[in-house]
Amino acid sequence: MGKHGRLGTLAGLLVLVVGCSTKTALVTPTSIAAPGSSSPPSSARTAAPLSNASQALEALVAQAKDRNLHESVRVQIIEALGRWAKAEVRQPLIQLLEEPSTRIRMAAARGLGWPGNSPAVPAPRDRVLNAGEKGAVREAAVEALVRIGDPLVRGMILEVSRDAHPDVREAALRGLVDGPLQSPIDKLELAGRAAQDEELSLAFRADAIRALTATGDKAVIPILVDILETGPRAKIASPPPDAPQQHMLAVRYQQIGDVRAWAAQGLGELSDCSLWPKLVKATEDPDDFFLRYVAATALVKCRADKALSAFLNLLGDPASEVRTVAVFGVGMSGDASNVDVVAALLNDEIISVRLGAAEALAMIGGDAACQELWTAYGQETYPPVRQALQTALGTLRCP
Repeated sequence: MGKHGRLGTLAGLLVLVVGCSTKTALVTPTSIAAPGSSSPPSSARTAAPLSNASQALEALVAQAKDRNLHESVRVQIIEALGRWAKAEVRQPLIQLLEEPSTRIRMAAARGLGWPGNSPAVPAPRDRVLNAGEKGAVREAAVEALVRIGDPLVRGMILEVSRDAHPDVREAALRGLVDGPLQSPIDKLELAGRAAQDEELSLAFRADAIRALTATGDKAVIPILVDILETGPRAKIASPPPDAPQQHMLAVRYQQIGDVRAWAAQGLGELSDCSLWPKLVKATEDPDDFFLRYVAATALVKCRADKALSAFLNLLGDPASEVRTVAVFGVGMSGDASNVDVVAALLNDEIISVRLGAAEALAMIGGDAACQELWTAYGQETYPPVRQALQTALGTLRCP
């Protein structure tokens, strides 16, 4: 058996033992092999007695420290040691923090981060406080301290949340805003700082915005308004109905970091309807369908009758999601003069838009609405839409 095959067997053995000790059913073990090497032999996929765990662990530790091995192989072995998450691997991982390789030190720091591993705290803490250490290693060490969750390190993590390195700062704020070290005492202040920090990742800033909104504190409204008005602009086009899954996933990924849209949603959830002009302006963004959709939804929640002109403008939006919300907003106004424009959407190619138009006409009411509903009912073939039209006709008691 070759050297890399033996590594795969040892790593597989260790992961199987981890699975046994945690009573987790594993279909296949994690195998380790250098780039281009063959898969480990079938023996790596066979459950081993627990008595072999110590021997496998010792072998893996030795390989993790072997600088003659390919770095990527060593990193995978260290990751396997971290998943073991027991006292036996603590000291080897601490020793690996002294390695010259940045990747090795990063992997070792992360490996120490399991809940309750308080005896290991001094080692990653020293890495964080070492000004000469690489930012990526300091970030990994902060992540480990956060996962360990020892309340005694919270003060240090608070200090690090103002670190000059944005990745280190973000790792600290993640643990403090919505992680193991969060506290209601300072969550609002920390989430506000994270949401406005332009050097942090957009995805985390969006997380912080949602954390702010979840507090329900009206004091966060100025922060959300500022982000809505000055935050980075996104270019997100609504995917076509027949878009492949990969395209859909790409759009959803863009939405995750659309901080202006999440700020608009927060304003809607906090129900400060005095801000309706700012939300109306957000519906006019030509490049970001998600922002238009979220802002229109917030206006509907506020029942902002003064936003009728915005809803009417959005009836022709290229994004069906936006048209669906807009037609509901027009119907909510109850203005009978808008029956024709709402009824036009009963012929929309998208089902959700037709459903929204039927509900909107039921809200507007009147003879003209009844006539449009009957006409659409006679032409519609899709059962859920026919049911919605029938419900609207019954609600209005149309003759």
